[in-house]
Parts: sequence; structure tokens; C-alpha cells
Amino acid sequence: KILAAGYAYEVNGSVYFRTTKFKKYGQLSKNKLEDLIAGARVEVNSEKENPLDFALWKKADSGHLMQWDSPWGRGFPGWHIECSAMSRKYLGDEFDIHTGGIDHIALHHTNEIAQAESAFGKKPFVKYWVHHNFLMVEGKKMSKSKGNVINPDEIIEKFGADTLRIYEMFIGPIDTDKPWDTSAVAGVYRFLQRTRRAILSQLGEAETQDHPQQLAMRRQLHQTIAKLTTDIPALKFNTAVAALMKCLNFWEKASRSQNLVLSSAVALSWVQILAPLAPFLAEELYQEIKGDSKQAFQSVHQSLWPQIDYRIAEETLYEVPVQIDGKVD
Repeated sequence: KILAAGYAYEVNGSVYFRTTKFKKYGQLSKNKLEDLIAGARVEVNSEKENPLDFALWKKADSGHLMQWDSPWGRGFPGWHIECSAMSRKYLGDEFDIHTGGIDHIALHHTNEIAQAESAFGKKPFVKYWVHHNFLMVEGKKMSKSKGNVINPDEIIEKFGADTLRIYEMFIGPIDTDKPWDTSAVAGVYRFLQRTRRAILSQLGEAETQDHPQQLAMRRQLHQTIAKLTTDIPALKFNTAVAALMKCLNFWEKASRSQNLVLSSAVALSWVQILAPLAPFLAEELYQEIKGDSKQAFQSVHQSLWPQIDYRIAEETLYEVPVQIDGKVD
């Protein structure tokens, strides 16, 4: 199909994609085709019309391990065409989400778009591209080839899925490489265990009334709700997690020093804002809080996001008159 449409050409048993014919080439990486051609540092190949052209099918040498018969002779598929063939088989000519590392944007995923849209005619080939940065181990990219990969199943088995989820959110902004530290994973696990204790240890207890620190605890909660309401949609997960940790630290300190108790309403709001970040623990705590209530939602993930009370969230300000040289300012 690609050849028939003029988007590819055959040379000496190999088939190359003609990038100059695909006008959208480079859009995923926000590059123009002419700029890419001008700055191309691709290894010179006399068979190609253009240095950016890429192989759809490669002629195989006699000793090549992978080779099959084709209309152009014995050979093997190009790297990019393999992915498009698999995605078409299992997902169709067009699908919603394609993920991958940021290192694939400029070349691999750009080439997937070009060959798939040229072959199948569906545009866009992928509706949403989701690219991730790297996890770093001792300053090096985590990868199978370097032998420094952490098995996520082992982390989940030891600490739970919520711990792994929150750790990866917490270790840095979403658009940066992130350093992996297994010892720090244990710190996130302790945070979740402290959260469980803070909620479950006070269920059924009466709220301490008319205490200044009780209002301070509510204020801390509503400030945290406001922070997460802004940060989560903006994908600022690291600062959202930090706000939860700050809130828990404040509550624990107030509970120890003043012997205060969280109200069920405060505990419920806390669990609701925890849910997007630690869904399993939040569900467990929600079921404990709601008990046999028939009016509660069946799941925390069906419940409504808590409302921010800005009157409580704002710090209390006092106007203090000061007399200077007989004048009050």
C-alpha cells in the first residue's frame, strides 16, 4: 500500500519510506521536514533518496539470523514497520493512546506515524501520544541493556501498589528524569502506614470541640484540598503528594501535643483527596469510615471531590493598631 501510493521506493531488495512526500513528517517532535533534512546526521546510505528516509524492508545478507521471503527477495522488516504491524493487528488502523519513552519521539514514533497514515489512510494514526522520561539509577538511564532494571512486581509485593504509584509521582516533576532510590520507597510506605493509623485509630471517637488547634487542623485540610484541586489536573503530582505529607505531619503533631481527634468529616475528606494518588488504601479507609451508612457512595472513587471552604483555608489575619509619636496607624 505504501509503495502503491508513492510513499516508498525499492532499491536493490530494500524498501525505503520517502519522507519528502509525507508533509507532516516531524510534526510530533515539532520539527519541519526541511529543517530536519538540513541538520540530518544520519549515516550516509547511497541507496536512499534522502538521508531521513527509513527502511520498511531490508535486504538480508546470507548470514543474517532473521530473514523471510518477500516480493523484493530475502530480507527482514524495518524496526518501525514491526510496531505498526502489531498495533494494526491488535488495535486497528487507528487507536487512542500510544505510550513510549521521550527518546522515541523524534525518530521511532515519527516514523510510525508516517508509515501508518500513508498505508491505512486514517488520520491521526494515534489520537494521544503519552511520552515518559527516564528513571535513573546512579546517574544512568534504567534499561535492560544496562542491567539496572528494578522489577516492579518485587516492589509491589514488598510495599504494595500504592507505594510504588506515589513514589513515582513524588520523586520529581513529570517532565524530568527521576532518580530511583529503593530506600526512599520504604519512606513512602511508612507515610501510607501512618495515614492508615491516623484515620483508623480515631474512628468512632468524638471530635475535640472548641479547641484552637482543631480549627488549625481543618484549615490545613482545606489548604491541602485547594492545593490538590489545582495540582492534580496540572499533573503536578510531586507537589500534590508533598501537600498530603505536610498535612499528615501537622495532624500528627497536633494530635500528640493536644490530644486532639479528627472528626469523621475531616477523615472522609482526607480519604477522598488521597484516592487519586493511593486508590487502594483510600478505598480501604473509605469502607471503614462509611460503615453501614446507606447514604454513602459505594466506593470512594464514586464519591464527590470535597468542597474547599476558603473562609477556613485562609490564614487568620489580625489588624493591630500601632501608635507612633502620638499617631495611630
